[in-house]
Amino acid sequence: DYVTKPYIHEIVVRRVENVIASHTRFREILKQYTKTLEPSQTDSLTGLYNRAGAMSIVDNIFEDEPEGKHAMLEIDPDHFKTINAQYGHEVGNAALRAVAAVLKNYFRANDIVSRIEGDRFCVFMTSIPSEDMVMNKCQMLCEKISNTSVNGANIPLSVSIGVAVSDRKS
Repeated sequence: DYVTKPYIHEIVVRRVENVIASHTRFREILKQYTKTLEPSQTDSLTGLYNRAGAMSIVDNIFEDEPEGKHAMLEIDPDHFKTINAQYGHEVGNAALRAVAAVLKNYFRANDIVSRIEGDRFCVFMTSIPSEDMVMNKCQMLCEKISNTSVNGANIPLSVSIGVAVSDRKS
């Protein structure tokens, strides 16, 4: 929008108010859109990305960094069905939330941590320096999870981890 000279003060003020109102309305619409989008990409139990959310982000990473070295970890809590059967579904859900909390706090901010289904989690590690770093991180993760308590109870947790590394070069 532009104002020609000579200008009328009231018209300029009104135009500025319209721009501010338009910007405010745009921010409200964007906030509503974000609230709508978030549940479709987030797992309600753990707060992690769900399969669709993680896949969307990983696809974008491969488009932006086609030559990067990345790792995909699939993390499966051991004996989860036994935990559910022996302690009940509430404790099973608490165990999933405990594993999710460890994963969320353990990996880097730019790594994509998700719960892809049931008791299976995935972590997409971006721009890894080496495969050895990933393997060491997996070993330390297993130890960290085995030292995690579920609701203060002595419920044994352990995980199995599968690793795939992508090393695309031009």
